[in-house]
Amino acid sequence: RLTDAVRDDDSQYAQRNWVIGVSVVALLLSFFANQRYIFLDTGLLLPLAAFILFAVELRSHSKHPFSNIGWNTTALLYLLLPLMFTFKIFFEKGGLFLIALFCIIWFYDSACYVFGSLFGKHKLTERISPKKTIEGLLAGAALTLVLAWFITLIPGMDTLQRVEWVVLSAVIIVSGTIGDLFESLLKR
Repeated sequence: RLTDAVRDDDSQYAQRNWVIGVSVVALLLSFFANQRYIFLDTGLLLPLAAFILFAVELRSHSKHPFSNIGWNTTALLYLLLPLMFTFKIFFEKGGLFLIALFCIIWFYDSACYVFGSLFGKHKLTERISPKKTIEGLLAGAALTLVLAWFITLIPGMDTLQRVEWVVLSAVIIVSGTIGDLFESLLKR
């Protein structure tokens, strides 16, 4: 089994988790120290963490070293990259802009769920995510793009033009759907 490859030795597994945890905590501490140049920190942090994970794997004498390195590097990137980009958006565009992005994501997910539950008949990818429907996807996307068109009417949301909000929302829709399907694929 795949999980057996990653968990050859529980003590080595704990060491790998420790490296990933310390990396995430270092990034969070960098944020709370109000450093605007978070990429400098992670430019040092990511390679160092990857090197330490590799060194731990060399010491572990596991049966599946490449699987372990791959899974641990994926976990490290899966945790750190979203945090890095979130911090960068926060420092460059502000908190209100970041909240607007999250609201667009939540609105899209909710609209897909509601319309997919009510009107969904055709499955999007039944093997990966059995409850997602094409009708939910299309209705959620359409309503989210309409929301993006009118978002500039909210005070403080004039950082982008209407067309830019629509394009950004389209990118969020595509990447959010792909990310959601990827997470569902990891679960199955």
